[in-house]
Amino acid sequence: MVDRADVFGTSDGGITWAHLDTFPRSEVLSAIHFVDEHTGWIAGYGFMSLQSHIFHTTDGGNSWDYQLETAERVHFEDIYFTDAEHGWVLGGEGEIYAYHVP
Repeated sequence: MVDRADVFGTSDGGITWAHLDTFPRSEVLSAIHFVDEHTGWIAGYGFMSLQSHIFHTTDGGNSWDYQLETAERVHFEDIYFTDAEHGWVLGGEGEIYAYHVP
């Protein structure tokens, strides 16, 4: 069993990778999307809580902040942003959510 969810990044097309950040072990990270080299989001859900989360970075993935936690039991499976403020999130049961960055 994995005891944490790690995020790695590359700046040379995947030849080398560096550890960027570690998430709690109870977090399942399911999708990542960047709109530029600095701004990105990760969708995931809590393994035990079943609440979904969106994490946001503005420094290329070196650090991540919670941006959203759902009150309902839904699994975010995919995430896509059209720009730095507007995105779409896909739930595990086929739900589609429009998302606007607060």
